[in-house]
Amino acid sequence: MGVEITSVVELPANRRLEETHRARIRRAAECLTSPAPSCLIAVLSRFSFDVKTQNHVDAFSPTRKQHFETNAAANHDARRLFEFLQQPFVTDFLTAHSPQSEGLRHQFEPFLLQILVATHEARKTLLDEHGKVPSGAGRARLPGALPPARYVCAAIIMEAAQFLAENGFSTPSKTALYDAATELWTSLLPLEGWGNTRRFGWKSYFDDNGDDSLIRLRHEVRRQLDIEMSLFSLRK
Repeated sequence: MGVEITSVVELPANRRLEETHRARIRRAAECLTSPAPSCLIAVLSRFSFDVKTQNHVDAFSPTRKQHFETNAAANHDARRLFEFLQQPFVTDFLTAHSPQSEGLRHQFEPFLLQILVATHEARKTLLDEHGKVPSGAGRARLPGALPPARYVCAAIIMEAAQFLAENGFSTPSKTALYDAATELWTSLLPLEGWGNTRRFGWKSYFDDNGDDSLIRLRHEVRRQLDIEMSLFSLRK
């Protein structure tokens, strides 16, 4: 009796990633309300890439300590060069043996002073209330820049949940919010460092979500949800 062997068709890696992304986005939406409207799925899918982008920004951004050390080194080098140019015998000696260096002091002094002031002011913003550089992996942010990606992920889910509640859907529980955030996160990113507990760590990101940049992000999420909801209503 013969055995029939059927071939196993393996999906290309990018196709598998696309299917995983779609499945997790749908589950994220269904954590908030089930069945999930297509408008919600579309917006969560769109903003999942914002979460991934911010996570990449976080990975390459220097820590506060690294920023402080870089600024301190630049300040030190600028100060040494500035003090070097204040010595008349040194600058006279340079001019005597290198005529093109004449006027070097007057050319560089304003620039060096700007560096000294700028690095001093920048370092002050990196200190805590005790005048110390916070330890850990905390990143220094530019004004108006988004906070770490997990805050971004939580903000998107919070705005989607609020939108649903204001449009006649039931209000999701905190557990549902955390599950939705996990599904949104893992649609494009791994849960590295969070152990095996699916809801681990989300509470603080949902509780501390009043940053101005996150408010702007939530306004954009709301705007796109309004647009998609209008289109969804027209198609019905």
